[in-house]
Amino acid sequence: LATYCWRRKGFRGEVAAGLTRAFIQLKIEQKIKATANHPELTDVSLSSLESVHIGLDGLGPLNWLGKRVVLGLVRDNITKIIENKAREIVNTQLLSFSILDQISHIILPSGMQS
Repeated sequence: LATYCWRRKGFRGEVAAGLTRAFIQLKIEQKIKATANHPELTDVSLSSLESVHIGLDGLGPLNWLGKRVVLGLVRDNITKIIENKAREIVNTQLLSFSILDQISHIILPSGMQS
């Protein structure tokens, strides 16, 4: 939940926004005959934002209209923020991960690995 308090020309209010669940789709590739031994993140997309909650106070009878406007803006911004943060986290983790190493641990018994 994120909260923003505002004050302007004698008015003040608060906007609160929260997200219950988001689904992220990742596409990761690792070339077998490449010099780089690490997988590469090729695509990140947010496939679903479930239950985006918006609360708005301070506009009196126009709160309902303000909520509709803010909901559209928040939805767009949350999507960009989540995709960028996911890309950053996954890229960092992929530096110490190899799909080929994981496959060899599954296929070869522990005593036969080099």
